[in-house]
Amino acid sequence: MDDATGKGLTPSNAAYQILRAIRKGKEEVWFGGKEVLGVYIKRFFPAYFSKLIKRAKVT
Repeated sequence: MDDATGKGLTPSNAAYQILRAIRKGKEEVWFGGKEVLGVYIKRFFPAYFSKLIKRAKVT
């Protein structure tokens, strides 16, 4: 397991968040830290996101 995976969300925590979103009737659910910011950047600034992701280091 690399460092990025080790620092990630546990399967039980992910399952909890998914079930909570289902109970609330949400169509979409995002969870994470800087990953959620990436969703917004990609949606509104796709070219910038491409450049940003090419330079990103996995930590």
